[in-house]
Amino acid sequence: MTSKRVALLATLYGVFTGAFMNAMLALSGHGEGVSLWTFPVWTTVGFFVIYRLTFAYAWNCRAERFVPIRSTRY
Repeated sequence: MTSKRVALLATLYGVFTGAFMNAMLALSGHGEGVSLWTFPVWTTVGFFVIYRLTFAYAWNCRAERFVPIRSTRY
């Protein structure tokens, strides 16, 4: 799994989760002074780091095992 694919997944989940967190802050009454972009940006960055270090690494190790071994003899 490439970094580009991980960035796409992180963006899809991070923006939605950050927007949800902004909505929860606004509904609870503690959202004054918090930028609209704070949670979507930081959750996207956080998801990217977590996905890249855990999920993508495990996926690439798994995919590597399924690649057929080429024979050097012809």
